[in-house]
Amino acid sequence: MPSTVHLPTTPFAAGSIIYKPYVCDGDAAARIDDLLSQARAAEAAGFDGVCVSEHHLGFPGYFPNPLQAVSWILDSTERIWAAPAPLLLLLRPPALVAEELAWLAARYPRRVGAAFAAGSILADFELAGTDQQDLVARFENALRAICQILSGDVADDLAGDPALRLLRECPIPVVSAASSLTACRRAARVGCGVLLESNITTDEVTRQATTYRESGGSGPIVLVHRVSTPIAS
Repeated sequence: MPSTVHLPTTPFAAGSIIYKPYVCDGDAAARIDDLLSQARAAEAAGFDGVCVSEHHLGFPGYFPNPLQAVSWILDSTERIWAAPAPLLLLLRPPALVAEELAWLAARYPRRVGAAFAAGSILADFELAGTDQQDLVARFENALRAICQILSGDVADDLAGDPALRLLRECPIPVVSAASSLTACRRAARVGCGVLLESNITTDEVTRQATTYRESGGSGPIVLVHRVSTPIAS
């Protein structure tokens, strides 16, 4: 159980306890209200961070605009950090995602993180006017590009943007969704942490975490654990 007295932590710091809300199935206003209510409750309970996941076309429990939703959370809380986690990276140009994250972090220093995934639902890609061709290679290229920027290695042609330039002093922590040993090795190659699946055994967690570290990964290892609450009769 998280302590009710909790010092601020950086996103995905070792020992962090993160809350991932699944919002109600009401209209847009009700879903936003539910998200912010859960985020404030998580902060009051002592959680370190809140993550918002992306799917589109009313997918239950998710948001189509996780980065925007994170900005609402940060504006509605005082200490807790927040991250789009995961954001479907292939639906947007990586440099624009980095730019938006950088500006959000400029407004809320050290309270912004990010997790990325390739995506698996065809409807999400169709809505964005793209497809799933060469998905693995495209995702690794995009992930490498955005990790480079968010780590503070900002090329001179991007450094004219003041928020991107600020990343050189205050980088944004990044993890990548990983459901296989291949994905763990990819995260290690590009220089980010890993966000492991929730429905894997303890032995598989060990295998994936070991593979990530042995492949040179030095970033955070985040494990999702689903908790269900019994409904009173």
